[in-house]
Formats: sequence, structure tokens, C-alpha cells
Amino acid sequence: MPLKSYINNKTAKYLIFWLLGTALIVFTVLLYGWYEDIAAPRIGSFEYIRKGDSLIGKGDLSGSLKYFEKAYDESPENSVIAAKLRDAYSGYASSLAEAGDYKKSLEYLNRACTVMPGPTSSGRLALTYAEKAVVALRAGKNIEARTDLNNALEAASPYGASSKILGIFLFNEAVEATKSGNDEAAIILLKESSLAYKDTPAFELLGDIYYNRLDLKRARFYFGKGFSADRQNKRIRNKLKKSILDLRSAQNRELEESPHFDIRYDKNLPVNTRIVKNILEKCYFDIGNDLKYFPGSKTSVVFYSQDDFNKIFMMTLGTRAIYDGNIRMPMPERLMPDDELAEYIYHEYTHAIISAKTDNNCPVWLSEGLAVWESIKYTAGNLAAKMVWLPAGTKFTIKSLYAGFNYKDVPEEMIRSDYALAYSAVKFIINTWGMPGISGVLDRVKSGKHFTNAIDEEFFISEGEFEKRWKIYSQK
Repeated sequence: MPLKSYINNKTAKYLIFWLLGTALIVFTVLLYGWYEDIAAPRIGSFEYIRKGDSLIGKGDLSGSLKYFEKAYDESPENSVIAAKLRDAYSGYASSLAEAGDYKKSLEYLNRACTVMPGPTSSGRLALTYAEKAVVALRAGKNIEARTDLNNALEAASPYGASSKILGIFLFNEAVEATKSGNDEAAIILLKESSLAYKDTPAFELLGDIYYNRLDLKRARFYFGKGFSADRQNKRIRNKLKKSILDLRSAQNRELEESPHFDIRYDKNLPVNTRIVKNILEKCYFDIGNDLKYFPGSKTSVVFYSQDDFNKIFMMTLGTRAIYDGNIRMPMPERLMPDDELAEYIYHEYTHAIISAKTDNNCPVWLSEGLAVWESIKYTAGNLAAKMVWLPAGTKFTIKSLYAGFNYKDVPEEMIRSDYALAYSAVKFIINTWGMPGISGVLDRVKSGKHFTNAIDEEFFISEGEFEKRWKIYSQK
């Protein structure tokens, strides 16, 4: 090969290698720069984040948003910045919701979902729709509430964790609604809760509400749904069985009404509805005037045959009546004497009034003591009189009152002593501070206060002083 050709070929090879090497270096630099742009924010973005964080530290949530938005506009692909903006939107939305401005709150939460979709932003959006719905339900705006609940379900639905949290929130709000007597709101919340998260407690509470409404078919349906979801749950299995038995018993029932009561009874029982109505209406005004409370709706009274009562409720032997949202009584095959019937009615209706007046927050002993006191006051029945004798060695303490009425295979003497102690405490309060004193204590108990705190605020008396004076009074 001639020397000149050899040199030219060698130069061409080096030139080609150099060009390839240079191209590779340039490509690597460009690729690294492109990756760096994606992986890290620009210096300006960090500065915006710093300013936004500074304003949040000063409590200026609204002012911080513009800096987070600028950072996001510069680096929309950066997940750290997106999360910062999402959290800023959510924090500001929470402050708006707390102030009652749900419209703007939801606007910012929707922005958060747009910036960074996921269970965090969608879960917060769903809960805010649900909170808005609860407010609407409390105001009686059921149609508006249903729309917001549908939006809540839609927002949470893509994410199992968000749906579960939403379901639990709705269930807890339903519990509060039942305590305040708003069953309509509770039913709406529970049905939506079961759509978000199928859980036994929601079905069980729906069954309880319908059972108390004496809508036995719906009660059986929801107890059945709950039992299907948790077949190891003995409590709901027993409720399902009870609803089935009660539904069978109801096939023979008649219904009569008085101004303030619904009376349901087995048509084969010896029930004199004229006498029953007279006792109930007198009871309504006697106890209502004493406790300063008259229900806004009718109270239901259900009379059972003794056999059906025993099968359905499985109460302790000798139980003559119960109150579980309705007054329920077994009737003997013979016609019950008027005074005995009146005593049972006065006792159980007192429970009904106390339950409504205190949103079911009254301690058992106080409700039982007042029930005995009212039945003795207005009927002077023999059954109540048997409960008022205190055994020797009785401890006159508030702790003893709360420890009573734990009826699991206990002798009848112990049951009577519990009633006697509760009656003694109630009688002491009424004779010392009058019926307004009892009514005031019940009002304080309604708000969730323990009896000790209630008497401290109502009577300005300590627990120790109350127990000392109560003991002296009872021993007289």
C-alpha cells in the first residue's frame, strides 16, 4: 500500500473515532441535564417552597399558596413539590371547613386531587363532603345531604382505605344522631356507611333502629345482613333470632292509639284497652310534670303473652316489664289488677322519659331509683314497696350505686338491695333539693357528666359530703 493512502486511511479512522467519542460525550451531558431537570427542582422552586413554609409557620395558609403554586408551575413533574402544594391546599381547605365555608373548602380539595391524585387527597375530599352532609342533615336538609354523601362515596371509591375511613366516620356520626333522637338522619348515614364499607356494626344499628320503630321486617333484614357479614357474632345472631320471633308474634297483634301512646297487643290476651289508655295518659302528665319533659312523639307499648315474652327476650325469671325504646310487658292469661298494671306502666314510662331527657346517658341506678320513686308516689304498689328496705351493712357511696344492677345469676335479695340503695339516693336528693334538683342533675348527666360532677355543679357539694349527708338521712 502506498504511504500516502495509508496515512489518509489512518487519519480517517481517528477522525471517525473522535467524532463518535465527541457525540457520545455530548449525548451523555444532554441526557444527564435532562435527568437532572426531572429529578430535582430548579433553585427558584426551592426558594418558593422556603417562602411558602415560612408563611405557614406564621399561620398565613392563604398567603403560602401562591408560593407553592409558583414552585409547582416551575417544576410540575417534581413529586415533592406536588405533595407540598397538595398539603397546602388541604390545610387551607380544612380551615375553611372549620369556618363553615364548605363550598370553598371543597374547591381547594378538588385542586389538591388534581395536583396529586391518591388516597390522601381523595380521602380528605370524601370526608369533607361527608361533614357537609352531616351539617345538612342536622338542619333537616336531607336532599342536599344525600347529594353530598353521593359525592363522598364517589371521591373515596377508588381507594379501599379511603372508603373504610369514610364508612367509619359515617357510622360514628350515625351513633351521635341516634343519641340525639334523630333516627331519620341516622338511617341515611348508616345506609351510606354500609355502601362505603360493609361492616357488621352499621347493619346492626340499622336493625336496632327499625326494631325500636317496631318495623320488624326491616329489622330482621338488617340483622340478617349483619349476621351474614359476621357469623361468629353471637350478639347479632341473638338479635336476628329475637326479631324473627317477634315478627311471628306480631301477626296476632291489634293496634289502638291514645293521644300520646300506641298500644299493641295480642288479640287473644285479656287487655282492657280503655283502662290501659287511662293509666297511660295519667302517667304521661304525672311523670312529665315531675321531670319537666314531654316527648315529641308517641311512646309505643307492646303487650305479649307470657310465653312469647319469655321466648323473645329471655329475661330473668319474674321480669314483668322492660323498656328498650318501647315499653314491653307480658300479660297473664287472667286480667291483671289495675293497680299492678299501673305500677309496671309508671315504672317503665319513667325509664322512657329519662332515656329521652338524657339522650340515653343516665346511669342505670339513677334511672331505676327514679322509676321506683315515681311508681311508689303515684301507685303505692306492693311490688315497689318490697324494694325500698336497705339491708344491714349497706355502704352509702356513689361507687356502690354504680356497681349495682349487674344481674348475672345473682340472688333476688341482691337485686332488691340495688333497687333499695338507688331509691334511697333518689329520695334523699328529692327531699333535700326537690324535683328541680333531680331535673338539673339529669340535664347535666345528659351532657356526659358523671354524677359526681353533676351534683358538684348543681348542688355545690362534694362526693364525700353528699355520701355523708345521704347516710345520715337514710339512717333516720
